[in-house]
Amino acid sequence: MKSTYFRLISILFVCFLTIVPAMAQKKGQKKTTFHVEMDCQSCVNTIEKNIPWEKGVTDLKCDLKTQTVEVTYKTSKTNDSILIDAFKKIGKEAVVIPEGEKAPATHENCSHDHKSEHKH
Repeated sequence: MKSTYFRLISILFVCFLTIVPAMAQKKGQKKTTFHVEMDCQSCVNTIEKNIPWEKGVTDLKCDLKTQTVEVTYKTSKTNDSILIDAFKKIGKEAVVIPEGEKAPATHENCSHDHKSEHKH
């Protein structure tokens, strides 16, 4: 009898773990992680001030340390290619990171002048 209850609870738990992540991703939305070279907070600020205004973008998270930008958007309004073009407009090259992979390591410098932005 106890093993039957345990089996039922286990099955329900597995179903819960399968269904909840699917529900978390809203219907008609996609979350894409891009690798974007960012060397400083100014780079992050530029992205945070521009990309959220792109049509269909509902959420954005920048991570300077990993040089990644996670964008959630409505698939009926935009797509990865349009967002890559939006990054180009602000002088940033964005590359989609396939799910389960990490951003490539880069050692290149930021492409704009920081002399006026950094105080030494």
